[in-house]
Amino acid sequence: MDGKLIKKFKSPLIKNAGSEEVLNDGLCQRLQNMESELSDTNQKIAELESMGISKEELQVYIEKLHMYNEVKDLAQTLLGKLALMENLCTKDLYGRYQLNLED
Repeated sequence: MDGKLIKKFKSPLIKNAGSEEVLNDGLCQRLQNMESELSDTNQKIAELESMGISKEELQVYIEKLHMYNEVKDLAQTLLGKLALMENLCTKDLYGRYQLNLED
């Protein structure tokens, strides 16, 4: 053989020439969506700052919110395990411990 390929290499990731365009269009759309989301977020931050709330205060709030969610997830897990041990529905334990189902 003289080192030439018999057939052109065809990537298994690209079905045809049109697929590459669809992939690029999808990526462009995702990029536009992310840029729009970033713009919206920056606008909300600017609004909060105009109300006298600093980025540092927002960061503290976000950290506390994350901590709250972690504790809440742990409580949900414990309620689920307790309900399993007592052969009850988790909903039944909410009443017993006077918890709000909407939380």
